[in-house]
Amino acid sequence: EPVKTETSAPVQQTVVSEPVEQTPPAIDPSAWPTLKTVTLEKGQRLTLLALENYGDKVFWVYIYEANKDVMPNPNQLKAGTKIRIPQLPVALINAKDASCMARAKALEDKYRAQFAK
Repeated sequence: EPVKTETSAPVQQTVVSEPVEQTPPAIDPSAWPTLKTVTLEKGQRLTLLALENYGDKVFWVYIYEANKDVMPNPNQLKAGTKIRIPQLPVALINAKDASCMARAKALEDKYRAQFAK
């Protein structure tokens, strides 16, 4: 009597991955490399430097954070002050990402309250 053997097609497993919430990079301004160094001119504003370098004015808060040692108050910039424009991770300055914008706006609110006249 012949022996029956069963063959089965290989089972394909479909792995359903849950959407992974991206953790923002650590906000440690001292760890950010320098994109460039700028000497502030009279009337220059951090918001315009942020727009020029990161594509949105709200990211000025990160320039301030990287330069707190030479810029005690972001509302009172002194011409001739040398500041560094940090090279920021894209995950921190994506203007199309609502969480990036919310994080920057929260910092902006914090600093506006702290330095309100």
